Amino acid sequence: MSAPAEPMVTVSLRKKEAEAISYGIADVLCWVNGFNAARDGTDLETGPLGTKELRDMNIKLKDALDKADAQTKEPQK
Repeated sequence: MSAPAEPMVTVSLRKKEAEAISYGIADVLCWVNGFNAARDGTDLETGPLGTKELRDMNIKLKDALDKADAQTKEPQK
């Protein structure tokens, strides 16, 4: 018997909100990359946690924004 499907979560955002969040996530990820590059050769063993999850979230946001753009470009029936 297989495990039950995990429930889905939906977050509703206006397009401008989603774009602003996506840009903010991209900025944080850019900062993290710089931080990680600068810490090479130091005694810091780990960088900020959660970057993979943040990157995954930004990919999902960008995909949703692309779908929203495609819907607005489709001819009305």
